[in-house]
Amino acid sequence: MSNSDTSHHVTFLTLFGRFVAMGDVNMVVKLHDLFTNKLMLTELYFEKEFWGTEISKVCRPDEPSQVSSLVADNIPFVASADIAGCDHWAAWNWDFNTFTDGDIGDLKVPVSVPQKSMKRKDDITEEVQLREYIGSFDQLVDASEQRESPPPYLRAWQYRDFAASGHLAGDYSEPEWAIDYFSRLKEDAPKFKWLFVGPAGVRTPLHVDPCLTHAWMAQVKGRKLWKLVPPSSLQYLVDDGGFADLSNIDRKRFPDHSKAAIHEVILNPGEVIFIPQGWAHDVTTLDHGIAITHNFLSKEGFTKVVRQACLSKVLTSKVSEESAA
Repeated sequence: MSNSDTSHHVTFLTLFGRFVAMGDVNMVVKLHDLFTNKLMLTELYFEKEFWGTEISKVCRPDEPSQVSSLVADNIPFVASADIAGCDHWAAWNWDFNTFTDGDIGDLKVPVSVPQKSMKRKDDITEEVQLREYIGSFDQLVDASEQRESPPPYLRAWQYRDFAASGHLAGDYSEPEWAIDYFSRLKEDAPKFKWLFVGPAGVRTPLHVDPCLTHAWMAQVKGRKLWKLVPPSSLQYLVDDGGFADLSNIDRKRFPDHSKAAIHEVILNPGEVIFIPQGWAHDVTTLDHGIAITHNFLSKEGFTKVVRQACLSKVLTSKVSEESAA
């Protein structure tokens, strides 16, 4: 870098370190957003210090005391509602009538219609009435089998944005081990709180969740098949064209795919799964289902995740570009 580049770099590092030390989450996140982008996937997740603990299978803790340690160590797990500290939720009593009766059933919701490419960017979004969508689950499954692609999916629904459905947020609370550090941003916090509703066969292909967050999903109805890929294996399943399709891996594009560790686990009703930051996942709904999911930035992982993201090679290239402009 030139002297000017170095000056900008040092100034940023000094400011960033100061904000981290002060615990100024708002400024740290703004800097994080400014100096990072989607290239963090290749620049960050291939760094060994972010690979975490290698596992032979997805953990199923049998004591509530084990959960916080697993989260802190970035180890995925599936736990029953009582072990996860969520057994008091009224949301476990939801059924499909919860989403079809009354005003909530009249809502127009954005349903993703997958294309044969199985790339989410190619999905077509259609606005449909929620009651009509749920009532047509069996027909949607039959139609998807004929066209050889998954059924339409109400994926990552921002239900809190609607008066008719916002009250559902009162039926559950964030687990104590999953407090979102982004919440300190108040009204500027990312909206990483979603519902997933869909018929059997809906699928979310392999991806990594946004902003280096952890995630949890609570399965209310139906079952989901999860395929989890640790950061250490992403190098075998990602190229310039995106992620491999785990249902039909292109062996020419991904000749070393067999080296990747892929952990499969079924999430049953009444269970919660934890997905650490950086873990890619492919999820297929096995039955008509309802699930709640939140992404969160943990306090324990704050300095590691945000500091390393900001100080990655993306930062250096970004500063150089701005200095040259």
